[in-house]
Amino acid sequence: MLHVQRRGDGFRWRRKVPEGLRSRFVKRELVVSLRTKDRATAIVRGRRLTAVADRLFASAMTDTALTTDRINAIARDWLAKELDAAERDLEKVRAGETLYAAPDPEIEPIQADLTLLSDLIGDSREALAVNDYKQIEVVADELLAAGGLSVDRASDAYGRFCRTLLRAQVELLNQTKARRVGDYGHPARDPLFALPPVATTVAPPVDRTPQSMALAELVEVYAEAKVRDGEWKGRTLTNTKPKLTRFSEILNNKAVDDLTRDDVRDWRDALADMELSNNTIIQNFKYVNAMLNWAKIEGKCTIDSPLKGLAPKADDADRDA
Repeated sequence: MLHVQRRGDGFRWRRKVPEGLRSRFVKRELVVSLRTKDRATAIVRGRRLTAVADRLFASAMTDTALTTDRINAIARDWLAKELDAAERDLEKVRAGETLYAAPDPEIEPIQADLTLLSDLIGDSREALAVNDYKQIEVVADELLAAGGLSVDRASDAYGRFCRTLLRAQVELLNQTKARRVGDYGHPARDPLFALPPVATTVAPPVDRTPQSMALAELVEVYAEAKVRDGEWKGRTLTNTKPKLTRFSEILNNKAVDDLTRDDVRDWRDALADMELSNNTIIQNFKYVNAMLNWAKIEGKCTIDSPLKGLAPKADDADRDA
């Protein structure tokens, strides 16, 4: 499967993270711009990314070390899912109904739920105090199996995992209790599950300096100047301008002053992916370098050409056809 998708006038590579590995990744899917409008080039790059992802996922599957970072990530992910499920239940409860406790005509429904949740919080805290993990072991085993992890129950890592899950369970019950009475401003009590503070920053001053022109605009201005000065005629124009346009497209029409040597390497690799010979790529380098040098002289940009030293070596003239 290529995992290559069209995005606007370009292409991107998109791959979902396997369910059992999501606690180890920041995102549930990996998305990378393929930085090309050409489908053939996108497919070549997509295959490379797919191969890299396959190796990454395989390595993650076989890595069974239950580190502290992984324990915390699994616990946070479990808490988020359980809070979401609890919210779905809260959306369905009606006035006069209990959600967690058994109905009792002697006790108001919401109060009955709060009393039960308080008892459960007390039980979980008591279990934490004496490191009694019986009530959470089933959850722990299910999460380890889902993540493809094999951990000895007698190990310290398993004990730390259960203890962290008990902390997550206490946080879940505290949040659920607050939400049962409509309190959604209840902060996380356990710092392990608290959201990082939102940084308050002063907006930076607006940069009023003019931006350099985009590559596509430079190509047009440069071509017009060359034709006007009589340097480009007939086949010179038809052979040269498409190569400059392709340079612009592969680099997503960046501003000229923003070009870097890494951009040049990406462009060079894209040309290689198209199975162009080194001599043809060198010819492309010659045309683009001339355009960027002209742009600097004419005040169309402020940077020096970043192409120096990055062209491939010329093909051996004696090699087999």
